[in-house]
Amino acid sequence: MKSKNTFYKLRVLHGSIYERKMHFLTFIRRKIYYSMPLGKKVFVLGTPTHKNVGDSAIVLAEINFISRCGISKKNIKEITIDEYKQYPNLVKHSIRKKDIICLLGGGNMGDIWIAEEYFRRRLLEDLMDKNIIIFPQTLDYSDTPKGKQEWEKSKMYYDNKRITLIAREKKSYDLMKAAYPSAKVLLTPDIVLSSNQEDYGIAKQQKREGILFCMRNDREKAISDEVCKELENFIKTNLNYTIIRTDMYSSECISEKTERIEAVRKKMTEFTKVKLVITDRLHGMIFSALTDTPCIVFSNSNCKVKGTYDWINYIPYIQYVETLDEAKKYIPILLRDEKYNFDNEPLRPYFKKIEKILKLTN
Repeated sequence: MKSKNTFYKLRVLHGSIYERKMHFLTFIRRKIYYSMPLGKKVFVLGTPTHKNVGDSAIVLAEINFISRCGISKKNIKEITIDEYKQYPNLVKHSIRKKDIICLLGGGNMGDIWIAEEYFRRRLLEDLMDKNIIIFPQTLDYSDTPKGKQEWEKSKMYYDNKRITLIAREKKSYDLMKAAYPSAKVLLTPDIVLSSNQEDYGIAKQQKREGILFCMRNDREKAISDEVCKELENFIKTNLNYTIIRTDMYSSECISEKTERIEAVRKKMTEFTKVKLVITDRLHGMIFSALTDTPCIVFSNSNCKVKGTYDWINYIPYIQYVETLDEAKKYIPILLRDEKYNFDNEPLRPYFKKIEKILKLTN
């Protein structure tokens, strides 16, 4: 038989767990209900809590874009993946039919980053009676038995007249149109290209030094380590520039708004301090464009880098290359001391398509 002391300890333990749950529940209720004015609301659901700074830039750009479409920021509510997983029913019951649901843009529609894909499918299943806008995404299923299986399964979720799918490259657009005929499908650039460095609190940098390498080291990597080393040797031997290395990750997981802004500002500032960026990362290229920083960009394992470069190939200081020799050719050209200014005016008509959808849903 358990002693009275044991029962007392259990009671205290269960009480503390209950109190923590109630505290979090109250926090979520306030986050959803009480901090938002009356009227139509926009829920940005499933935002990440990991360290990828590019994804945090997407979150900020998406919210800023929605607000520029005439929706008050007080009526835009971000719900992270962790928050949704904790209390899905509370979030679901907080969304009314007239509200707008926006899911995050990025590059995770497919079987490469399957956890993110599964979570998005869960959201679509939970909210199948609501109108949903999926911001600019890359669609990429591998040519494997698993990839083909997931590709077929995806049609159950995305082939829905209530869903607006936005592709960020032509290849993804064509795949979406063919696979999901019931959905509304748009083609626009990555949503971060709708913003500028001032949106993230970045000052124009006057002094620039060195060459920044921002290369992938994950399953999307396509360029070999040998090519990177040879490129570094070329720079050291022939150009006498300091090489600086970075990646697109924060040192800590990012979840709160202040953390997102600070992480993006810190990373983007790294780009403003150098004369040239060499990258194979999509948002390495986009951060270079926004910060007026010359950039040599290699492809990754799928279509998203080349597809996004096709949108911004009018920008003179961003150069896509496929070989080491091409990179060696363009590096000295881009290192010339010229002043550049990012201009996204040619892209604005495409972003207007998303604005129109938001207003139609609104």
